[in-house]
Amino acid sequence: MRTRRKTAREWGRRICAWLLIFSLCEGLCACGAPSLDENMATETKPDTEIFLESGEYRLTLDGRRYDFLGDASAIRVENSDFIVQKAGTYRLSGTLREGSIVIDVGYGESVRLILDGVSLCGFESAPILVRRAAAVIVESVGGTVNTLSDVKRDGAGKEAWHRSVIYADSDLCFRGDGTLVISGVRGQGVHATGDLCVQGGKLTVSAPEEAILSHDRVILEGGQLSVTEATVGISVGESGGVGAIEMTGGRVAICCEKTAFLATREISLSGGTGSLRCPKAYLCRETVDGKTVEGKISVAENWLEKN
Repeated sequence: MRTRRKTAREWGRRICAWLLIFSLCEGLCACGAPSLDENMATETKPDTEIFLESGEYRLTLDGRRYDFLGDASAIRVENSDFIVQKAGTYRLSGTLREGSIVIDVGYGESVRLILDGVSLCGFESAPILVRRAAAVIVESVGGTVNTLSDVKRDGAGKEAWHRSVIYADSDLCFRGDGTLVISGVRGQGVHATGDLCVQGGKLTVSAPEEAILSHDRVILEGGQLSVTEATVGISVGESGGVGAIEMTGGRVAICCEKTAFLATREISLSGGTGSLRCPKAYLCRETVDGKTVEGKISVAENWLEKN
C-alpha cells in the first residue's frame, strides 16, 4: 500500500507548527551554567539577561573549548560530542574538529539550529546527527559561510550516520540567507529518513554517493542548491515512503556521474530553474511485486536553463 501523498498546504502547516513549538520553548527556557566533560573546558559564564532577550541557546566552539549560554540541562558533553537534549533554538558558531552536534530530544519535539559562522568536522559519525526528533530546521545566517565535513579513516562505521555529513532520523529543512558548504568523503552528503525541504540559503554539497538522500520526499521551494560532485544528485525512495521530488522555486545546479534526479514515484519540477551536467537528467521507477513500475515525470517548459 502506498503512503498518502502530503500536499504543499500540509507541508506549510508542519513548518508553521515547528516554528510555534520553537517560540513556546524559547519563552519557557531558564538559564544556568554549562556542565563540563572531563575532556572539555569553558571560559565564560552565561549572561542571563542576554539569553532571556534572545530566547535561544548559544554554543560557541573553539577547538576543545566551548562557551554555552542557556539552561545547563539542555546540552550534555560526551568527549567531543555535544548532545542536544531539549527542544528549542540553538545558535552555533566557531570550530569543532573531530566531533558532532547530536540531537536527541524525543520523536515529538523539534530543534532549530542557527549556523552563525560554524565549522564542524565529524570523525566517528556525522557532524550533525539527529537521533530523535520530529523535525530539525538548519538555518544559515546571512553573510556567513558555514562548513560541515567528514574524514576518511580506517575502521569507520558502516551505518548511515557514520557515512553522512548530515544524518537526520526526522524531517529536515534548510533555510536562511547564508551559505552552507557540505563536503562528504564517506557516503552521502545529506541523509534524512523523513521529508527534506530546501526553502532558502545557498547550499553546496559534494559526496561520493548521493548528495541529497531522503526516504520520503524532497521539496525544493527556494534558495540555491549546488551539487558539485556526486554519483547521484538528489535521490528519493524507500518502502512505504512518498517517493517524490517536488520543485516549486529556487535554483538547482547538479554535476554528477549518473543521474541528477532519482525517485520511485514522481518527479515534478514546476517552478524555479535548473542546470544539469549529468549523463541522465531524470529517472523515476520502482519495483512492485517483481515488476518495474514507471513513475511520473513532469518538467516545466522553461525550467532547464540553456547552456
